[in-house]
Amino acid sequence: MTVGWQGADKGEMEQTRRGLASSGRKFLLLLWKNWLLQRRNVVSHARVTCSSHVYPQPTLFPTFSLDKLPDDLKPPTSAGFFDGALKSVFGTTSRQRRSLRPLDEPDSRLRRVKRQSLVDNLLGIFGSSDLYWPVAYTPNDTGCETIMRLASDRLYPDIDVYGFASEAEMVKQLTALALPHNTSVPTGTLTGDDYLAGIVFMPECPNPEQVPASIEYKIRMKGSLRSGKKHMPFAPPPQWLTELVYPLFQVPGPRERNSSHGPMPGYYDEGYLPLQHAIDMSIAELYSGGQRPPAVQVEMGRMPYPPYTDDKYLVALQAWLPLILLLSYLYPATNIVKNIVHEKEKKLKESMKMMGLPNYLHWAAWFVKSFIFLLITTLLITILLCTKWQGSGSLAVLHKSDPSLVLAFLCVYLVTVISFCFLLSTLFSRANIAATVTGLLWIFAYLPNEFLRPRYGYINAPCKLVLCFFFKIALGYGCQLMSMFEGTGAGAQWHLLFEGVSPDDPLTLGHVMLVMMLDAVVYALLAWYIEAVFPGEFGVPQPWNFPFLRSYWLGADVPSMVPPPSARAEDLPDPDFFEPDPVGQQIGIRIKGLTKVFKRGNKVAVNKMNLNMYNNQMTVLLGHNGAGKTTTMSMLTGLFPPSSGTAVVNGYDIVKEMAEVRRSIGICPQHDVLFDELTVSEHIQFFSILKGLPRADVEAEVQSIVTALKLKDKVHAQSYTLSGGMKRKLSVGIALCAGSKVVILDEPTSGMDPGARRLIWDLLQKAKQGRTLLLTTHFMEEADLLGDRIAIMALGVVQCCGSSMFLKKRYGSGYHLVLVKQESCDVAAVTATIQKYIKDARVDQNHGAELSYVLPNEDVAKFEQLFNELEQRREELKVSSYGASQTTMDEVFLRVGENAEQREQLRQYSAEAAATNRPTASSAKPHHFNDASSSPLSSINGAILNAETQDKSQLNGAILNAASEPGRARGKQHARTGSSVSVNSMKMQLMREIEEQAARDIAMKPEKGLLLQPQPTDDFEEAYEASDTRAGGELPELYTASLWL
Repeated sequence: MTVGWQGADKGEMEQTRRGLASSGRKFLLLLWKNWLLQRRNVVSHARVTCSSHVYPQPTLFPTFSLDKLPDDLKPPTSAGFFDGALKSVFGTTSRQRRSLRPLDEPDSRLRRVKRQSLVDNLLGIFGSSDLYWPVAYTPNDTGCETIMRLASDRLYPDIDVYGFASEAEMVKQLTALALPHNTSVPTGTLTGDDYLAGIVFMPECPNPEQVPASIEYKIRMKGSLRSGKKHMPFAPPPQWLTELVYPLFQVPGPRERNSSHGPMPGYYDEGYLPLQHAIDMSIAELYSGGQRPPAVQVEMGRMPYPPYTDDKYLVALQAWLPLILLLSYLYPATNIVKNIVHEKEKKLKESMKMMGLPNYLHWAAWFVKSFIFLLITTLLITILLCTKWQGSGSLAVLHKSDPSLVLAFLCVYLVTVISFCFLLSTLFSRANIAATVTGLLWIFAYLPNEFLRPRYGYINAPCKLVLCFFFKIALGYGCQLMSMFEGTGAGAQWHLLFEGVSPDDPLTLGHVMLVMMLDAVVYALLAWYIEAVFPGEFGVPQPWNFPFLRSYWLGADVPSMVPPPSARAEDLPDPDFFEPDPVGQQIGIRIKGLTKVFKRGNKVAVNKMNLNMYNNQMTVLLGHNGAGKTTTMSMLTGLFPPSSGTAVVNGYDIVKEMAEVRRSIGICPQHDVLFDELTVSEHIQFFSILKGLPRADVEAEVQSIVTALKLKDKVHAQSYTLSGGMKRKLSVGIALCAGSKVVILDEPTSGMDPGARRLIWDLLQKAKQGRTLLLTTHFMEEADLLGDRIAIMALGVVQCCGSSMFLKKRYGSGYHLVLVKQESCDVAAVTATIQKYIKDARVDQNHGAELSYVLPNEDVAKFEQLFNELEQRREELKVSSYGASQTTMDEVFLRVGENAEQREQLRQYSAEAAATNRPTASSAKPHHFNDASSSPLSSINGAILNAETQDKSQLNGAILNAASEPGRARGKQHARTGSSVSVNSMKMQLMREIEEQAARDIAMKPEKGLLLQPQPTDDFEEAYEASDTRAGGELPELYTASLWL
């Protein structure tokens, strides 16, 4: 027992090893195919150059003193003599300041004597002499007043101080507008434009002798900068915006390199630092008991900046790098989607699947091929971004960043791009539409990046991570972070992968890369799910919850499927029209109760199909358009799942073992399924290896196929250059290559010239040895010649099956003798001559110069004597020529279709009759009607005649004519078809035709009539069956006369 288990394990391991080896070969084969397709497309690249300026020495800045306000910070002046003169001509020429006068508020106790120099008095004629800055403070108590007086003395003569009772009152005064009609501001009162700043002390200090342990204060400056210069004529003045003191997007080098006092907002230039220094020193003097500390010269200076390179392109890089990358991958992404959808549109994907290609290998091969080709583009982009093109002293676009990290970031982006392309490919079935939508979506997807980039600093880290789930925004953020690292001078480095550019920004490049990888997984899962649930025109759709089904992952026995209600046993054909199966032959395809019902419209496409197809034989499946041939073949190849029943192909069940079924079949679809850029030999190589043919035998197989197809001169021609007939030849060769045991050919010779068709016929006759061939065609001659067994479908049902001779005997009436008459030909004499040898011969047609007879098959032996006498008496019988022919497959095909349609009409008639409580066609005596209201004639064309004007003799003649003409016609047809239709079916069909003809005749005479009322006839059955309809006799007159008034 142990040995047996070990042997079983070894067998399973060997089978697994072979399966992996086969999958590996198919995977490499797909890569080879994709490489050939891609190699024949043109790819272009572009490169970008940049320039910069290098500062090799450190940047040093001079120091400055805090003991006075900046020289260029001047208070606004009032109008002077020349200002008034200019105002009268040009209007206001300067910002005016009203003359300072004591405030009216009682709590403003601090008054200072204005100090004016001689120069000020002399210049008074030109303008205001108030060249000092007022500084407001609050609260207006003794301690604060003392501090501000000391500060004012330190900055003398630049400032003067004014106290307010509270901060709210100070803010109200400083924010009021000094307008002529503003009654809330007294004339001559100072406003916010006049004050340098407002000082708010906390807590209050009412007694300078009792100074608090700690004094806090805040300096409130004007919102707009006094020292800033407007760059645009209509733009608002520069603002403080202290939250943006340090720019979000840094560039190498000091900010405002030419300013020794520092960049904006200019704490020294605005007077903030001198004022703060004066107040601090005053508080220190207050704490020291009023003793003035020794003079200390305080100077400040900017920190030196190390050598750097002034890269003017960094700011542009932050905005343009994502767009450049977007455009770089636009064509490859569009091409990926187009090529994948192109295979689906031309049914190449399903054709490969039907020949044994697993779905996961198809996607894996496309992923690897796309990644390799995009990786080449990515390497070029990385080289362009990180290479110093003008020597070691020059700059690269990403000068400081690690090229390997840049490449890793772009590779993660590649994976996301490919997954996104896979997702888009599942949403389309037309390649051109897919390419157009992909291109548009690729461009428009970048637009949110333009909106979010300038607002980067206002978005918190969690929101940024959520936005990164859209990979275009993730690309923009990643490029932005790399540019910001370049601005800091460090560049994007591996050790900085999970560190932010600044303490205020926790988003890192590592976070962006992780989210992009998660994006790739999400896109891939969505593509897998959508393709499984909505496979398109072909394929087996999965239920929406298939990921949660155990049967999907582990497999399960397929439950027995109950046939749908539409597939009823009584609809099936008579088994007499099926030739017995050959004995001792191996069955290649066994179809057992195969049924397909489409949910839309509840249409039965294939109805309980049972059919065997044998090895070393070619089975031809015929049927009109919509009969169910293609649906049957689609179920056999796994494109459609059967609603019930199953089939065994080469020993494997199509329901449970479809993967094994596909490994053993070759398919020639109705439409050519070829790769446009692959040659004839490459097609045969590809499909031969896909079917499992060893590589050592591939070349011999190619030569064998192209020789048999006479395509040697086109062996290296790409398929799109071939004519339609040559493409069909190649499709047949693909189906036959690698020795497929089961070959399914769907109209293989359509579009071929007669010579090419004969070539394919000979090839198929030779190729059927050792194979099972299933062929569909619309050429009856082809079916007659090639088919060992012929099955004819109609309305989803196999109506008959057998050899050509079997079907002709069942559906044919024998031989047709056609004679060409002369003008004085005596038809009666000719008929008598023919019946002299063949008693059952009857006239088929007698139109113009053509006279035809139907000769039964049983009298074939007498044909020679008949033809000899006709030849001898041609002049006597006035016959110009004659000829005989057997029933053709065209006639058999048409009659099978007609019988099927008649059966369907009878079924519908029965259903309608049952719905209206009328006797149906399946009742025991369908020709009996007991009352006028239940007669079918009562509802035909309103054939109710006026009893007062009824002429019974004429009406009876009409009835007899209506009954006899269809009866004779049907009798003749029945004589031709033998026992093709059961007696019951024939009786009901005749009854319907009698009723319809009678109704038409009566409708033509509306002035007469009485509701037709047939009477029962008890001896109808015996009279009908006693008539020898097969011998050419007509239907019994008893039937035609049974409708009487």
